[in-house]
Amino acid sequence: IVTSTGEIRSLLASGSILDIKNRELGIFSYVNVTHTKKTEIDLKTSEEKYRRLVENLSGEYFFYTHDANGINTYISPSIITMLGYSQDEMLTHYSNLLTNNPINNEVYKKTEESIKGIKQAPYPAEIFHKDGSKRLLELSETPIFNADRKVISIEGIAHDITDRNKTEKEIKGQLTEKETILKETHHRIKNNFAAIG
Repeated sequence: IVTSTGEIRSLLASGSILDIKNRELGIFSYVNVTHTKKTEIDLKTSEEKYRRLVENLSGEYFFYTHDANGINTYISPSIITMLGYSQDEMLTHYSNLLTNNPINNEVYKKTEESIKGIKQAPYPAEIFHKDGSKRLLELSETPIFNADRKVISIEGIAHDITDRNKTEKEIKGQLTEKETILKETHHRIKNNFAAIG
């Protein structure tokens, strides 16, 4: 309805017809649900924004949810671009996707802690790309609780840091090489001064 001041209000109406002495009498009640309706619209708008974000992520991120048993129940569509798998192919136990890299031993520990309700700092994991290559991911996870404060699932975001890690290793290698050259140069200069003196 539109009020006399021009405000738009949403009302929930309910009513019934009563037969009193062969006369029908209508009884109606109205409840102002404007705030509830606005909340529903805001929630729907927020969900649509979140869905667009999830569905349009670049090839460096994907969202996931797994249950308390470690079975993936949701993978965002960006997984196709990022790792070559379909969403359905990823709906398996998270351990089936891990390589045998020793860093993955921590993945099991971190996941168990998350399932116990303990939020973890971002941590690395190595996973197979569908083409057989290995990709390094940084995982950030949040435990999701039910009304009884029991963890029912884990929501996470995976960031592909393979290229970043490779670049960091190259830079460290170059710094080590330059440091070695500087030490050697310093040693030679020191020897030359010793020979002169």
